[in-house]
Amino acid sequence: MTSVDILHPNNRALEPFLYAFVGDDRNGASVTVLSALARLNLEPWQEAARLSASGQVAATARLVQLLSRFHDVPALARTREAVANELVFLLPDRPARVAPAGARDKEAPRIPSLVVWSLLAVLLGVAMVVLFGGLGTGE
Repeated sequence: MTSVDILHPNNRALEPFLYAFVGDDRNGASVTVLSALARLNLEPWQEAARLSASGQVAATARLVQLLSRFHDVPALARTREAVANELVFLLPDRPARVAPAGARDKEAPRIPSLVVWSLLAVLLGVAMVVLFGGLGTGE
């Protein structure tokens, strides 16, 4: 993740796991891992990062335990082990890191947005002078 990736502050490698289908709830709505974890009052990105970092066996056991607490999808009562085994394969191979909001990467220095906007304003001013021929000559 780059430090300027404001629209995606979380580890995108976790998305296939978090957006995976778990089942249909009692109202017929599709439930993903993300929504199931949220309904369990867990922070989905942090929990997915922990699962990814824990290894396949531990992640499967933890996911089975979490799915056993999740009662919104009735079909999970009989298939949670199989579902957990399939879902674990969607986790990234390397440990995932969830950056807290506002955290900066050590590798890439971040350019403050004020500097970027100031440079754009100056460039816009120069472009206006070049295109329109001066600063308000009144002619």
